[in-house]
This record gives sequence, C-alpha cells and structure tokens, in this order.
Amino acid sequence: MGFALLVTFACLSFPQRSVVTGKLSSQDLAAIEFLVHRTNGRKPILPDYSWQNLRRLPQAIVRPRDRILSIAASNGVVQVEALLAAPRGKGITRGVTYKLQQSSNAWDITAHQFWIGPESLR
Repeated sequence: MGFALLVTFACLSFPQRSVVTGKLSSQDLAAIEFLVHRTNGRKPILPDYSWQNLRRLPQAIVRPRDRILSIAASNGVVQVEALLAAPRGKGITRGVTYKLQQSSNAWDITAHQFWIGPESLR
C-alpha cells in the first residue's frame, strides 16, 4: 500500500512535459499552460490542504485530466494542441487546437478547433 502511494505521488510530481517549439519565456509558457488548463476546465488535484480535500484525494487522482501535447510559437502566434479529459474505455480521443496571441499584458485565445481521433493518440 505504501509503495503504491509513493509511486502515485511520484507520477503526479513529474508530469509529462509538452513539446515546445519556438522561443517563449518561462513566464509566457506558464501563463499559456494556465490559460489552456483553465479553459479546458481542469481542477487542481489538491486545491488546499484541508481535511475535506485530503479525503477526496483518491477520487481526484483517478479523475480524467486534460494534457497539453504541444506548444508551437511562430511570428507572435502560439498554437497549442491539447487532449481533453475523457473517461477511459470509450476508445476515442478528444482534443482541441488553440491559437493564442499576446495582448498588452496577457495571452488571449483567438481561435479554437475541436477534433476527435483514435485512442492511439494518447
């Protein structure tokens, strides 16, 4: 039991990184990832350290989550491809491609396109 818990926390601590092409600062990259996850409706696994959230931790760990596949920056436009959270066992993968531009002090989504593909895209 203890080993399984340790492996679970290790996987959560080292998430898969998305492929980034082009030049983006670490602040821009963090802002883009935050915007995409917030737009996709991602909820944090452990929003705070209250007892209520600790009791809900096992459900939060197995909850389907979105994942950013790639971030490509070119000529001031950033394109982000992300997998949307989907329950296992459906056999399909749903995703979205966003186009973002930086305004005076924030990143904005200017266009998006949803797509559906086979399970092998994960």
